[in-house]
Amino acid sequence: MLTDQKIKKPKSLTLLALEKIRAGITNGDYPLGSPLYEKALAEQFGISKTPVREALVQLQRENLVVVQPHSGTFVFELADKEVTELCELRLILESNALQLAMRRQAGRLLVELHDIVEGMCVAIRDKESDEYRRLDARFHAAFFKHCGNAYLAGAYSMIDAKLQTLRVSLIAPIPSLLDVSLDEHLRIAKALKDSEIEVGLKVLSEHIKRARELMRGLREVEPVTVEEM
Repeated sequence: MLTDQKIKKPKSLTLLALEKIRAGITNGDYPLGSPLYEKALAEQFGISKTPVREALVQLQRENLVVVQPHSGTFVFELADKEVTELCELRLILESNALQLAMRRQAGRLLVELHDIVEGMCVAIRDKESDEYRRLDARFHAAFFKHCGNAYLAGAYSMIDAKLQTLRVSLIAPIPSLLDVSLDEHLRIAKALKDSEIEVGLKVLSEHIKRARELMRGLREVEPVTVEEM
């Protein structure tokens, strides 16, 4: 019996450039606020400047880069107000996705969270911070994977890359934060396993509040709570 003989269409150079630059931003290769030069990126990727330029336009739409007239293109940075708004939106989306997932696909969600936190523990033990951050992103994405609402998941996807970028910027320079992060994820997973959803939401709120404090570089800020949303 013949297997599928269809020729898969290769990715366009623009899409390849987009994926490479986006990955470079989210994994910290291009730090927050750093300039992105079309010519340098084109030479790095071995392509012309046109696909790079088109990729940067798309990344601007995703709010991962900003274009400053007469200055150039730069990786995004967040002012205090933007940090607050991003964390408020994140809490609204994650808390609602978590509740829907527990209502609609609790079994699948709990199995996935269990596997993820086990992997997190191994990553901490082996000092694999990159793997830990990957699992961290998966943990939160699991709420949307199992919430049964494509629009809610789509809304989260609009800020996911920015959140991944900030995880690298925050956690990588301060390895001790991994232990705190792991404890919070374990507490959320345990609360959900025990059907204590309100407890899980409270820990999630604390988790996002701590991230906001780190992003803003402040020791004390007004709490972000589910009730406020």
